[in-house]
This record gives sequence, structure tokens and C-alpha cells, in this order.
Amino acid sequence: MNLKVALLKKSPLGVDFLFLICLLVGYVISCSFPKIFVVESRIFSIPYRLLIFLFSVYILAKKSSFRKIDFNTGLLFCFFWFFYFFKTVYSFHTDYYLPQFIIQEYEIYLRIIIINFIPCLALLSIDYMKVDYKLLTKTIFWILFIMLFISLVYTIFFLRQYNSVSGIFSVYYISSGHFGATLVLLSLYLLFFRTNSEIVIDSKVLLLAILFGLFAIYISAARSPVFALIIVGLYFIILKRKFKLLIYFFLFLLFLIVLLYISRQILHLDSAFVERNYLWIFEGYASGREPYMLRGISIFQNNIIFGGRVLFEDGMYPHDIFLELLMAGGLILLFLFGLLFYPLFRNFNYFLKTSNSNYYILPFFAIWLQYFILTLTSNDIHSNPEFWYFSCVVIGISIKTYNEKT
Repeated sequence: MNLKVALLKKSPLGVDFLFLICLLVGYVISCSFPKIFVVESRIFSIPYRLLIFLFSVYILAKKSSFRKIDFNTGLLFCFFWFFYFFKTVYSFHTDYYLPQFIIQEYEIYLRIIIINFIPCLALLSIDYMKVDYKLLTKTIFWILFIMLFISLVYTIFFLRQYNSVSGIFSVYYISSGHFGATLVLLSLYLLFFRTNSEIVIDSKVLLLAILFGLFAIYISAARSPVFALIIVGLYFIILKRKFKLLIYFFLFLLFLIVLLYISRQILHLDSAFVERNYLWIFEGYASGREPYMLRGISIFQNNIIFGGRVLFEDGMYPHDIFLELLMAGGLILLFLFGLLFYPLFRNFNYFLKTSNSNYYILPFFAIWLQYFILTLTSNDIHSNPEFWYFSCVVIGISIKTYNEKT
């Protein structure tokens, strides 16, 4: 089948489509319920994760699902998570952990299997040639648009706090900041890469969505969403193939930096967003991450091949996925991680040009890219499911498009 025809072919709204929606943005909805109903977050997060696990098992149990998984990628994926799981069990039984953290041992095992391994394996079994990416993009956009609007209203009229908060979402403020970043970059893509035949959302709505996303980033006061938007902005310029835009882009960044300096040093604005980003840009302050990174390096140097302990005594981590891979599993785990993304590297050129066939696919690469940025600053290997979910999507797309070409 011709690649272009295959990618444009619309499939009916089926279980695979619903599965993608549940994994990619379902948590944005479920994590808003605890504050709406004023209950503990696990009352909704545990049923949601269990539902995703059961849905994943159903996807894998369908006839011939396992045969749809690329053999090499599926095997490497199993090796990666089995090795990481073994190292986690080994670490908990040989290394010292504080009593207040050791009680989370079995919860971490469950997170590895139920939240990461099985759902990702199910994602790899989806036929990405049959996904209606236009409908998927619109659905994800409207879910984020509605939820971030609700969060804005809740923050302004009920929460009335704007410093390091997650709005209506019962997640760590950095995660809510990336919810906002996802909506911003999705809106920017649909706004700047649209053609007359591709207009699906009004420009005014897209501009409003950008404001909702920026508000979520601002109240989170997180730096990784800002850094992610900068990197994805450069990616969009590459897609545009108009490198004179680089001049305007860097001038705009310079303007924002000057505005940040004025807000902090002259206006003395009482804002966690301004304070954290000022310290990051002008003083190189990394919120105390340096000791974790240095210790991660030390642990890796003591066992270069297999790595050392999985987490520190209190459950903390190096705040960089590559350093954590080396610390927890040495060169072996890092090598397996690199091989997992080989299909993406092999087909990387596909994500560097826009065409009718991949117009609605490129936003998913951009979303993956911003969650990859998150792994360089926050969250440990097993506590970043959004990164793994979007990784499986772009890897799956890469495999299918490469197979069609060859």
C-alpha cells in the first residue's frame, strides 16, 4: 500500500483509538477529579491506572496483537524493563533505604509492570498506519483546552494562588506545567503550519488555547516546560525551512530574558515563576540538583557495566534520565535504552518535513520531544509514563513508515 494513502486513510473510531486517547490524555481528566470532589488523589488515580492496565491486557489479548509488534523492538523493550525490574528488586534487597521510603517497594514494582511495561507493549501492537491522526489531534486538543480552561477558572476564583501550584490537577506542579506546554505547542503547530485544506480549528481558539497553556506554565513556576517550548520552537523553525525565523526567534527570547530581568530586579514582582527562572538563567541555579547528579556519577563509576543502586536512600534520583540509566543499570541499561529508539533515529528524517501524509503526525513527535526534555530535569525512569507512552507512539510510527517505504 502506498505510504501516503495509508497514512491518510481514516479508520473507524475503534478500541485502538480510544486506547490512545485514554493513555495520552486520559490522566489529564482523571487527575482533576480529586480537587473537584475534595478527596485524596489515589481514589481516582489507582482506578484509572488499573483501567489502563486492563485495557492494555485487552488490546494485547486480541487475536494476532503480539504478531503486530515489531520483533526486535518488542524483544528489546522486554529486555529493558525486565533488566530494570531485576535491578530494582536486587537494589531493594541489597542496598539501604530509609524506613519511610522502603514501604513503597512493592508500589514501585507495580508501577514498572502495570503503569509502564504492559501499556507500552500494548501501544507497540497498534497499527499506526490505520490511526486517524486528524481526529486524534483534534480530540487531544479539545480535551486539553477544556481541562486547562477549567483549571484556569478554578485557580482564579477558588484556589487564588499562583506560585508553584498545579491548578485543578492533583499532580506535581511540574507535570501540570507540561500539560500547559503540550497545549501551547499543539496550538502553535496548528496555527503556523495550517493550509487552507487543513483548517480544522479557528485561529482565535488556538490563540486562546495558547493563553490557557501559558497560564498553566506560569502558575506551575516550572522551568522544564519553558525549556521544552524553546527546543520545540527550534524544531518548528526547522520544519518551516525559513531559517531567517531564527533571528526573530532569538530576538524574542532576548526580549523575554530582558523582561524577566526587569520583573525581578526593577519591579520586584512577587512571582515564583519569575524567581525560579531568573535564578536559572542569570545565576545557573538548578534547585539543588547538583548533589544528586554528582552522587549518581559516583555510583556509576563504582560499577560501570551493571550500575549500582536504583534510587537513593530517600527515593530521590539524579534528575537526568541518562545519568539515572547509568547509575541504575550501567552501560547495559543505557545501551538497551538507545536501541529502543533506533527505529526513531533510522527514520528521523521523516519527522523533519511536513507533507499531507504526516501533517497530523508531527505534533506527536513535538509532544514526545517536550516530554523527553522533562526526563532531563525531573521524574525517575518509572515515574514518567507520559514520556514512555509518547515514545511508543513515535517509535511505532517510525517502524510502520519504514516498513512501508521498504
